[in-house]
Amino acid sequence: FFWLYAVMILIGAGAVLTPHFPVWTVMYLSQVGNGILLPLILFYMLRLVNDKEVMGEFVNTKNQNIVAWMTISVVSVLTLVMVGFLLAGANSF
Repeated sequence: FFWLYAVMILIGAGAVLTPHFPVWTVMYLSQVGNGILLPLILFYMLRLVNDKEVMGEFVNTKNQNIVAWMTISVVSVLTLVMVGFLLAGANSF
């Protein structure tokens, strides 16, 4: 694990230290990727916290699930809007 982590740090440092490397573009695209993956991660996290075998007595209540599903819905809609803007060419990079 630690060697993989060290290699990733070295690759990232080497890329950033390369002259004329588009740092802002890479940061922007990494955040776009994070935004696209967020609804999927939230969905699987919600499934995990509702699993009685995993969480025991600490599973979500009904109100917590309502808030969680509302959050997932809003984030999913915003992600679709973002992808729509990106496909329409509305990005600044």
